[in-house]
Amino acid sequence: MARSVRFLTLMSVPLFLAACSGQQLGKAEKVVPQGSLYQVSLYQGYMEKSRAEFAEADYADSDRFALRAITAGGGNNVGPEGLNARNLPASSRAELSGARSRLTALAGQGAINFIPALMARSQVAFDCWMQEQEENNQPADIAACRGEFYGSLISAEEYMARKRAPVQMAQAAPAEMPAAMPAPAPAAVKPASFTVYFETNSDRLTPANAATVRRAAGQAKARGAGTRITVIGHADRAGDIRSNIRLSDRRAAAVMRALVSQGVSAGAITTSSVGEAQPAQPTQDGIASVFNRRVVISF
Repeated sequence: MARSVRFLTLMSVPLFLAACSGQQLGKAEKVVPQGSLYQVSLYQGYMEKSRAEFAEADYADSDRFALRAITAGGGNNVGPEGLNARNLPASSRAELSGARSRLTALAGQGAINFIPALMARSQVAFDCWMQEQEENNQPADIAACRGEFYGSLISAEEYMARKRAPVQMAQAAPAEMPAAMPAPAPAAVKPASFTVYFETNSDRLTPANAATVRRAAGQAKARGAGTRITVIGHADRAGDIRSNIRLSDRRAAAVMRALVSQGVSAGAITTSSVGEAQPAQPTQDGIASVFNRRVVISF
């Protein structure tokens, strides 16, 4: 597992925000984003915000988002804006402070490594909320950025809670269990992985992906009763985050049922879902991708 990316409260590379005049968007458009999926996703998200502000003739904020895009697209770390970076109404500071703390707490738990695209989306939405709250004259825009932030954040928190659950259960186990005799070391077995692709907004197994499940079941059974199977559901970025979490849940459940129907023990299967948080093909929000509508079976 890669080393957790440190979430910076200040940008790794200084962003010089003086003399903004709407010229930074053109510079940012020329950047070929590089670095981690988190950094590339930040670049894409900030570019969307920069273009939107430019279209509204808010050139200062367009430049501000473009400069953050340039930094992230260069493979550098950019944290969420600090509260003092904006002239915020006093009535909004407490909620924004709590929201930022929840976001940085997730990063401290390693969420940037596990769900980089979702964490980037949460951060961009937070900075959007900060920008709209500073202006404080478009309630609908404030609500939109705030809603997108909480939708992303809650999905990220749910994912990390599920990921921590096995650890918490292990910690709760009785401390005085007798030590088991060590089992003989099993022979090295090459990991196997199968990907089942789905149609848009569907959890139905087509004849083609049903055949993939049969091959996976056959190989898993051939390895013996001790084989542990992981089934992870995914969705593309068409649709909202919470709906995609539910859709990826249904896809994982459909594949698990198909495996069981092929004679695989249900107790040998662990299922989870990540929605649109771990795309095989990074895309902008709203873009459908067959490569991302998938369930991955591994053992």
